[in-house]
Amino acid sequence: MSNNIKHETDYSHDWTVEPNGGVTEVDSKHTPIIPEVCRSVDIENTGRGELTIQYQWGAPFMAGGWKVAKSHVVQRDETY
Repeated sequence: MSNNIKHETDYSHDWTVEPNGGVTEVDSKHTPIIPEVCRSVDIENTGRGELTIQYQWGAPFMAGGWKVAKSHVVQRDETY
């Protein structure tokens, strides 16, 4: 299982994720006090199973670390 980290300066169009792998896209330009779910991405699931997309936010002073702001399951052959 690998965890590829993509930063806000990486504007590549195709991020391929291996089965049971993951991609983490980091956007640090927004304030951690007021979370914003505003990234515009198209997710195309071309794999054999479902794909879970989570938008998370957090701040160093928060108990429990990262919080899930939104979660969506992309079914096989679906684009989200």
